[in-house]
Amino acid sequence: MEVFAKPDLAASIAIAVAHDINDELTVILSSLNADLTPREKMIAVESASLRCALITRRLQTYASRRGNACARVPLQTLLEQDAG
Repeated sequence: MEVFAKPDLAASIAIAVAHDINDELTVILSSLNADLTPREKMIAVESASLRCALITRRLQTYASRRGNACARVPLQTLLEQDAG
């Protein structure tokens, strides 16, 4: 049971983070296309970018507390493991 719980938790966290970052990217893109002054656009983009950075820092902090270290892994390797 525990073997399945960890991947499910990791997937849930990944989905939540992807959703949060996608929301902020939507803010950035819609701000650039909105009828705003250049200053307003820059403020909206900067705010959304800072929120993305905060989300990333929180995820890194969570991972480091769990003893996980960042490592570069080829995308193909991850895809092959997922398909496995």
